Amino acid sequence: MEFTYIVNDEHDPAYNLALEESLFESAVRTGNSFVMLWSNAPAVVVGRYQNAAEEVNQQFVRDHHIRVVRRMSGGGAVYHDAGNLNYTTIVHAAGTLDVRSFGEPLVAFLRSLDIAAQLSGRNDVTVGERKVSGVAQYSRDGVALHHGTILFDSDLDAVERALNVSAEKFQSKGFKSVRSRVTNLRPLLNTDLTLEQFREAFAASLCKYYGALARRRPVAEETDRAHVLAADKYDTDAWTWGLSPQFTVKNVRRFSAGMVQLGLVVSEGYVKEARLSGDFFSGGGIDEVERALVGRVYPFDGLSKVLPDSMLHRAFSGIAPEQIRELFQS
Repeated sequence: MEFTYIVNDEHDPAYNLALEESLFESAVRTGNSFVMLWSNAPAVVVGRYQNAAEEVNQQFVRDHHIRVVRRMSGGGAVYHDAGNLNYTTIVHAAGTLDVRSFGEPLVAFLRSLDIAAQLSGRNDVTVGERKVSGVAQYSRDGVALHHGTILFDSDLDAVERALNVSAEKFQSKGFKSVRSRVTNLRPLLNTDLTLEQFREAFAASLCKYYGALARRRPVAEETDRAHVLAADKYDTDAWTWGLSPQFTVKNVRRFSAGMVQLGLVVSEGYVKEARLSGDFFSGGGIDEVERALVGRVYPFDGLSKVLPDSMLHRAFSGIAPEQIRELFQS
């Protein structure tokens, strides 16, 4: 198995997300692994299962020409700009999603710069009590794509104003706002570095950590596939915003592994449409859960047969099946 560092100087948010998926498909097909650093022009990147209309301050992003795109992984919405560095690791991994372990290379690198970073919660890297990186993950066919943001010198006012983050999420972490919860790395450095200098040093650290001996730009097959994915998927309203019906039933609960929201359209006592959203992580099968609910009598009864443990374990990483069924029945 070859581990390759991909050099990517593109800044288009839709293309960069499409390139991740293209490299993921290459990993599935060839058995190779990849690591990549990249930056976006100003953008809000929403998680795969989030309702974009609820997560984004649409007036602010329109006024400031900020793109909104949806990634292939779960987790919450994040803001990207030229002061933000993103990393992607695509590896072959069996078993459950091990989100925290993928943050270890970043923590080790920051500590080498005398920054006292640590893993915190389910998917954060923090310095003191403030977040400097959030991560997300997607897996299929024995391949895991792990990616994260690094706040190096971002516009923290835009970070706060571009996102609609629930007060409940702040309260659960002991903060009053996005701005009070996050910080940039650059002011914490003993020796000032530009983003490019930081990026090159982190790239060398990642290559050493993963044993990535090859270093190259994406090949034509990878970029061609990425351009098609960007045009047909990541740069479309259908993928980014989706169709959000006016739900007649809406149940929401925050678990330690993320927030889950169930929206139902119910007519004459039967579920006509079901939609799951939130910042949870998933091993796949969310659409299977939604389909299983459609056509059933509401309120639900006997969900243990309709939604077996095996289905819910895969769909909601780190949340007990009985907790999910309890939410659906509340």
